[in-house]
Amino acid sequence: MFLELAIGDAYGACFEFAPIDFVKSHNNLTGYKRRPKNNKPAGIKKVGYYTDDTQMSLAVWRAIENFGSAIPTKEYFAHAFVAQFKSDPRLGYASMFYALLNQVSDGDELLQKIIPVSDRAGSSMRACPIGIYKKPEKVMKVASIQARITHNTPDGVVAAQTAAMMSHFFLYGKGSKTDLPRYLDHYLPGNWSMPWDVTKPVGNKGMEAVRAALTAIMNGQTMAEVLFKTVDYTGDVDTVAAIALGCIAHSAEFADDLPIALYDRLENNLFGRDYLKLEDETFLATLDVHKSRVYLPPLSEHS
Repeated sequence: MFLELAIGDAYGACFEFAPIDFVKSHNNLTGYKRRPKNNKPAGIKKVGYYTDDTQMSLAVWRAIENFGSAIPTKEYFAHAFVAQFKSDPRLGYASMFYALLNQVSDGDELLQKIIPVSDRAGSSMRACPIGIYKKPEKVMKVASIQARITHNTPDGVVAAQTAAMMSHFFLYGKGSKTDLPRYLDHYLPGNWSMPWDVTKPVGNKGMEAVRAALTAIMNGQTMAEVLFKTVDYTGDVDTVAAIALGCIAHSAEFADDLPIALYDRLENNLFGRDYLKLEDETFLATLDVHKSRVYLPPLSEHS
């Protein structure tokens, strides 16, 4: 999950809010692209480097891993957000949140100082690991807890829950991808059969990001096709690509035909490619434990 999510993030970062003509002429999956010198947003760094989408996903996973079968508290998620950032400060965050993470010393201070009224994509871009829980209701609850730390708005919470439930759907083989919109409709508001309008760029709202990711998943047959489509939409494409590839990374329905160059040229420093591979191994081992557990319905369902 984390390796593919990082590839989507790093590749998408080359095209985030880039001019449409640049996207159309360079989105060919042959490698990470250099933006024109006069069109490099503050969050864009060296090519092949992932951004906050991946780093925050790792923070969410760290909290989940450390809590085992218990539900992490908002305080622990906040500590994880700060600790992951402090261990590897990198650009890509919204400027005000980046400044806040630099300023605070721990999660308690983050909770004290943050004003969590955003409906942007930060809560959904980090939600893929939450799909590991076997019970959908637990996925929904944990996605809400971590979302409300920074995005305590109706759309901020639903967007995070949607990304987590898409991930859960594929991790547990809940059906063919054609069943996914109906599955989401059962748990979430939003009419998920309605596709993203591909004639307009994806904005920075969470609900736009998850709907665009879902549309790419529904219309792509392989991981490379999904990645191409997420970037072809233009706009906030690193987030869309990260969510989409993170959700389908372990689905047998999507062949992993991502070009080898995207693996080989992904950063491989202390928290780079090899680190992400190890995190994926731990994630899959934990997933197998969750799958093997026997979950009984609540007592009220027996009566």
